[in-house]
Amino acid sequence: GAGDAFLAGLIHTLLAGQSGAAMLRFANALGAYVASQDGATPPLDLAEIERLKSTEN
Repeated sequence: GAGDAFLAGLIHTLLAGQSGAAMLRFANALGAYVASQDGATPPLDLAEIERLKSTEN
């Protein structure tokens, strides 16, 4: 679910050599996206993940 997506986002950005802040923004957005969708493995919508990265709550 969302926790797995968060971890996958961290690993993805770590391997891409991104900064710690960028890693956390992407991982949080990915986890939030999965939590907002039906099922544990929704189709990935990168545009929506980018939108979520730019929001602060």
